[in-house]
Amino acid sequence: MDTALTSRRIELGDPAEAMEFFYQQGWTDGLPVVPPTPKRVEEFLEYAGNLPGDILGMIPARNRVITAEKVAINAVMAGCLPNYMPVIVAAIEAMCQEEFNLHGISATTGGTAPLLIVNGPAVQQLNINYGVNCFGQGVRANATIGRAIRLILMNVGGSIPGVLDKSCLGHPGKYGYCIAEDEEGNPWEPLSVERGIYKRGDGLRGRGSPFCQQPGGWNGRTAGGLNCQCVDGYDVSWRQLGGGTLPRTCDDL
Repeated sequence: MDTALTSRRIELGDPAEAMEFFYQQGWTDGLPVVPPTPKRVEEFLEYAGNLPGDILGMIPARNRVITAEKVAINAVMAGCLPNYMPVIVAAIEAMCQEEFNLHGISATTGGTAPLLIVNGPAVQQLNINYGVNCFGQGVRANATIGRAIRLILMNVGGSIPGVLDKSCLGHPGKYGYCIAEDEEGNPWEPLSVERGIYKRGDGLRGRGSPFCQQPGGWNGRTAGGLNCQCVDGYDVSWRQLGGGTLPRTCDDL
């Protein structure tokens, strides 16, 4: 088993210099990043039980191979904790399945972005927000897991705005798009069960999604009116969606 990291190493004087260097190279999403030191990258790989050279997925249309080492590097840069790594690995494995159409989702002019919905014990273990402001700021897991996916798509998948990413307008979810399912408050079967994953264990669903549309009650004065307004909003969002949806388990959390 080869446990040695193979990525190019760059010696820089301090974290501030590293952040500026990474930005100049086009390796960031425009925000500061955490310098991915070898020690930190190895911690992420060890937690997930991956070797650096493990292939987690491929994007044939771009001739790109995504290894565990590259995923760990970008997860560190995004500000993740090591125990987030299994969720990120599961997300990459799911999105690289042919049914998901990752190339189409990340190259379209429509501006879709991979939306991750996590359920199972991992939600509480990692403190992934599913409640108030779940699409907004304030929770590290939501923010950094979603951001790690974006950095991986950019730095490994080649989804650079104006190059392979042809989104006309984009949307804030292209910085990071990760939420959890409120299983206890959900009156239906968990999403993972609906999508064919075992009832016990962790699940993750990925979907290409435009920016979320928040329905409001400006015109609806009755329950029926509010319902119609919500349905109209969801219908618009559904028709805008691109790509497929694919569940994935995170067995090693």
